[in-house]
Amino acid sequence: MSDRPARNDPYQLVTDTILAHLERGVVPWRCPWSRSTGRPRNFHTGREYQGVNVLLLGLLHLPSRWWMTFRQAQERGGSVRKGERGAVVMKWGRHQRAVKNGDGTEEKKTTFFLKSYRVFNAVQIDGIEFPSVEHGPQLDASQRVARAEQIVAQMPQSPIIQEGRTTQASYRPRTDTIEMPAFARFDTPEDFHLTLFHEFRHHSGDWGDVCEEDQQENERSLHAGSRLLSVFRTKAGVKFYIITEHDRSVTTVLLPEGY
Repeated sequence: MSDRPARNDPYQLVTDTILAHLERGVVPWRCPWSRSTGRPRNFHTGREYQGVNVLLLGLLHLPSRWWMTFRQAQERGGSVRKGERGAVVMKWGRHQRAVKNGDGTEEKKTTFFLKSYRVFNAVQIDGIEFPSVEHGPQLDASQRVARAEQIVAQMPQSPIIQEGRTTQASYRPRTDTIEMPAFARFDTPEDFHLTLFHEFRHHSGDWGDVCEEDQQENERSLHAGSRLLSVFRTKAGVKFYIITEHDRSVTTVLLPEGY
């Protein structure tokens, strides 16, 4: 008999989710932006998620606190955007069932259950007006650049940043280096740091919202010099794909309908 856990085992789903994030190797430095969106809440019922569900939903770092199931979105007149993947949450509870005793009599016994289901974030749902996301005070352009430079300077276990040796930006795991075009080649300081932090994401094993299969393929591609795939979202929640060719000569940005 196989020791492999059942596919829909809720306990194993939680364990696998947490281990997957740990194995991706998060860089141990202070996050440069506020991730606080409020405790996750179901928009249809108004109830806050509890227990491990707060962790499971928080790991996705989506910008809205509001979540719904596929059916709840339909009941509200909305629809989940095609191609979106739901987040796994857990439901636990208790119920009573009749149990026969050895003498043939029955008695009520309370049993506990745990099951999993999927929910979708507000940015994945069309046709429903959700409360707007509140943002903190905004920094001006010079403050943003200074903050970015401070983050880079204070980052522990940082890869070596080599600037001006190439006209392409890339992370090279064999030497643990980030290759950046010369600063003067960028239109603005913000463009330079946006590109640099994108390469830091690759250094930390962060490819955005890719599936596990694509995540593993990217790890192999870093060492073999093959094509890389990343999946990100705009502030409005629109998903887009970034494909970098094997020789790092071309990077293509595609919307879902063009992928």
